[in-house]
Amino acid sequence: MTISSNPDKIRELLELVYEPVPKLKKIESVLSEIHPATLSVEIEKDVGFAYMMDYYFRVTDKYIVKSILQNPMFSHAALTELFYCQITSIHKAKLLNKPAPDLISSYWSYLSKAQYAVLLKNTISRTWNLEPAKGLIARIDLVHIKMLTKSGTVDPSRMLHLFKSLGSDIKKVFSEDMNIYDYAFGLAVEDSDTEFLSFLENYTMLFVQLRIASSFADEMEKLIQKKGSNLSYPELHSFFGNVPSDSLEVCIEIFRDKGWLRSSEADLILESYLAKKSR
Repeated sequence: MTISSNPDKIRELLELVYEPVPKLKKIESVLSEIHPATLSVEIEKDVGFAYMMDYYFRVTDKYIVKSILQNPMFSHAALTELFYCQITSIHKAKLLNKPAPDLISSYWSYLSKAQYAVLLKNTISRTWNLEPAKGLIARIDLVHIKMLTKSGTVDPSRMLHLFKSLGSDIKKVFSEDMNIYDYAFGLAVEDSDTEFLSFLENYTMLFVQLRIASSFADEMEKLIQKKGSNLSYPELHSFFGNVPSDSLEVCIEIFRDKGWLRSSEADLILESYLAKKSR
């Protein structure tokens, strides 16, 4: 279908989304015909329309939404406006004592790491509420974090403050990329932040275990790619025979989070190797 920047299409979309009984299929059809750049402009200038699109992106065919969000012409400003809608919905749910959606749920899982980095930059720069940033930091690579601080778009001290705000949750971020631990440690040294350095030292053994577990995770990822599927239980049990006993629990936790290991398998493997260790 031809993508158009025709203003008539935007007017048609505006009429459709505000109808008392919206026609979803018609909305999807019109959305697929509007250029992402044109849609961006409307989202940026009209906060009410941004909230409407946040809603419809949740119920619209995911391939249509992906084609819009992943188009390089869809602006970072529009993406950020939509993200603020997500943050607001989470705050509203909490105030009403209702189940809050996960930060990276629905269409927010369609983004690239570069887009998550843009959202991190905008949320950490515009507000002192670091809760959204906490959810974003685990979604990006160290290269994106360094780009944000070295380019001057995010002050290194602000990034250090984010790491400090994670508390014990920091281990989850470091388990995704241990190089981020080295980076956070370096920021603390540069800032002479002895309190945070002391906090990191309390986790030294855990971080060593995480680094070991990460190397086994890389190895497992290669095995899964080679096989084309997750390993069987006997293969998994044999694999964990090579993992040092003091890193076993951390490694199992990472594998379970990645979906390579069922909870029942994790319990059996851990029980088996701990029993061997106690003999």
